[in-house]
Amino acid sequence: MGQDIKTRVENLKWHSTQKELDEQECSMLSAILTKEECEYFIELYCEKESYRTTINMTRYGLGIIFTIQNKN
Repeated sequence: MGQDIKTRVENLKWHSTQKELDEQECSMLSAILTKEECEYFIELYCEKESYRTTINMTRYGLGIIFTIQNKN
């Protein structure tokens, strides 16, 4: 894989991936990261300052639950 990650992602077959997602709710992608890149990211995971421990999903409009009370 002589290309950078961005180029590999851009070169994925997005049209067929979207079609599979629509039809099957899943899709198999080709390898995006090399073994060395995976190992690099695994090593970074040990550096706690690089990662948050929680993600506030409501910040992105996700995970909001509304309770509707029956008033009958």
